[in-house]
Parts: sequence; C-alpha cells; structure tokens
Amino acid sequence: KPGVYKFFCDVHRGMVGYVVVKAKGASIPTAKQDAAALTAQATSAVKGAGKLLKVKPPANTVSLGESTSSGVELYSMFPASLTVKAGTVVTFAMSKYTREDHTASFGPSAYLTTLANSFNGANFSPIATYPSDPTQPLTVSASSHGNGFANTGILDQDPTTKTILPSSKIDFTTPGTYHFQCLIHPFMQGTIIVN
Repeated sequence: KPGVYKFFCDVHRGMVGYVVVKAKGASIPTAKQDAAALTAQATSAVKGAGKLLKVKPPANTVSLGESTSSGVELYSMFPASLTVKAGTVVTFAMSKYTREDHTASFGPSAYLTTLANSFNGANFSPIATYPSDPTQPLTVSASSHGNGFANTGILDQDPTTKTILPSSKIDFTTPGTYHFQCLIHPFMQGTIIVN
C-alpha cells in the first residue's frame, strides 16, 4: 500500500529509518541515486567521527564513548588512560548525543568477563546492571566488595529513561592502577592511574 513507513530500533534510541512505498507506475530513485545518497550519508558520518577524535572531556571526567547528533558513535573511553591524585572523584559520563548504554566497571578481569557474558546468556546477572553501591560517589580500591569490584551500573543519556542516570562518580582513595571496561561493550576499556 502506498505510504511512508517508519521503522526504528527498540534498543538504540534514535536509530530511525523510513520505507517510502509509491503508487504503481510512480518513479522511484535509481540504483545510482540510491548509491549516491548512501555515499553522502557515509561521508558525513566519517567526517563527524573525525571531529569526535578531537573532543576533550572536562578535567577528571571519562566519557563513555563519543557521539554526534546524527548518530555516529565511537565506542571507546575518552580518555583511555587518566592519571589522578589519591582522593580524586572522577566522573564517568555518557556523551551528549549517545544512543547507547554503557557501564564503567572495575574488578578482576575474569569476574568482569563473567558479568559481561551474562548479557548474552541465559544466566543474566543483575550485578552487571546496577551500581555496586547505593550512594554517590562510589569508592574503588583493591579490596572493594572483596575483589576490587565497583560498577557505575548502566548509564543512559535518554531523557525519557528517568530511572537510569547519564553519569556516575567514583572516588579513587587508594593509589594504584585500576582497569575498567563497559560490561555491555567489553572491548571498551580504560585505565585510571592513582598516584
């Protein structure tokens, strides 16, 4: 039936597309025109991604990914390594235009891997989704929760999600090197060095 049909991803807010169905006999774009439109969209996305590499978060802040208003996402921690003095509170924040969810999770690699894998399996762990402590700022040290675990819980920038926060704060009270990752996207990793 002729019309414009909107479709979207339930998981990634802002991923929206349209299928335009024209009446029989109406002209439609050629394959060459479709290819040109795709090339223009991809060129714009690459240009936007290049600009994201130059974004500098505020002091003592780690951005969990970076994003453009058009939906380009860079899945990395910005900065990937941050050095602070003991007693510094670091903010872990979602980027302004993100359409993703992320965590900043600290602890032994094997433990974090098990939690990350729970997102894809039958044995889902709620420990992966909620903050490791009920109050802010969280505190992390080698002995947090018995094994060095600390988790911001799932962070989200979507203003309609009123129960999920766009940022979390962690107080680094003890010198050391603390590796962290996103449990939803385990390839997103970073390090906080506390002097």
